Amino acid sequence: MANELRLRADGVAGALDAALTISGTSLSSPSLADLPAVGSTQHAALSLFVRDAVSGRITARETVWVTAHTAAATTATILRAQEGTAAQAWASGARFVHGPTASDLTGLPLFESLVRNPLTSLAGFTSDAGTWTAQTDRITQSSTTANLKSRLFLLPTPVVLSRGIAEVEIRVDAVGTGTLRAGLIINGPATPGSGGFLTYLTVTATQSIDVSTEEDSVVGVATKTLPTPINHGTWIRLQVDYTPPNALVAANGAGLFLSGGVKTVGPNVGLYTLGVAASFRNLRLATPAIPVL
Repeated sequence: MANELRLRADGVAGALDAALTISGTSLSSPSLADLPAVGSTQHAALSLFVRDAVSGRITARETVWVTAHTAAATTATILRAQEGTAAQAWASGARFVHGPTASDLTGLPLFESLVRNPLTSLAGFTSDAGTWTAQTDRITQSSTTANLKSRLFLLPTPVVLSRGIAEVEIRVDAVGTGTLRAGLIINGPATPGSGGFLTYLTVTATQSIDVSTEEDSVVGVATKTLPTPINHGTWIRLQVDYTPPNALVAANGAGLFLSGGVKTVGPNVGLYTLGVAASFRNLRLATPAIPVL
């Protein structure tokens, strides 16, 4: 399905610098340069509105979806009259904002935390390889040995994510040679080793370029190129929204792809590197507080 993944970004608002007809599909504004790239599987919601100068009341509004946008561009392709609104003609100078709409909140399940760990201590963790150390604000794995798989599992407490969200922030600090990865494992084995559902960044000598998933760390499931490569030394929030047998994978809040074929194979969550020295912080697992029928 095209444009099915919702993209979100902070600080995007402005005014049109060209009129938009009732049937127009191209939006123009200098402020669109603040919107990230929008790919063929993504959309970003914009709310167009007119506010009464005296009362401050919004007198006209329309929600549109940006379905194509190049990073830093001041124009975007839009889909009109979304989320129960009607298409209208908008004059140059009409305002818009990119932010939550009612559709973002309607039916949103409440989540409660299974794990909320800032990753400043190795207490409760067990590794199978590599050199893991705790810093004041993160956990690091410093080995860049080629083809060395390093896993750090939250043991002995079993944490099975039967449905919910898993996320962690990752920063690539240095790289070795060969295949280079850093990521997050959910539903891993009872002892550190291969297994579980792995979501990871694919890394080059200077940048993270892809996000991929594997089942049991052996069978490739899906991969997606990041809209913009991310330089090493930059924190990246990797998130997996898991609803068996699928997982919606996101990076820095932008949905990337839907990965199918996920299995619950074990009781543990873990961190993962392959030929990469990386830092990790703010590990979180959450499950719906209200059962989803």
